[in-house]
Amino acid sequence: MQKLKETDLALRVKKYFKINPGGSHHNYAMVMMGADLSCPMQDEDKLCTIQGELGAESLSHTCKTYPRKIIKYGDTKEMYATLS
Repeated sequence: MQKLKETDLALRVKKYFKINPGGSHHNYAMVMMGADLSCPMQDEDKLCTIQGELGAESLSHTCKTYPRKIIKYGDTKEMYATLS
């Protein structure tokens, strides 16, 4: 996990991320959702504070891909969003 300074984001990561001791690169930690089942990393405008402060390269695999779907048919690649 990238080292974070003691910022609001760092404090929320410490509070809501649970490290998986036996996890792999794609299963390193879990985010403990809020009481309303929303992501605790969202700001008041429902935007991702991780992406906003650290950039898209810092997102987890799930957050980088969901709700996007990529289908390849030979040389053709289709990209679309799925519904939650």
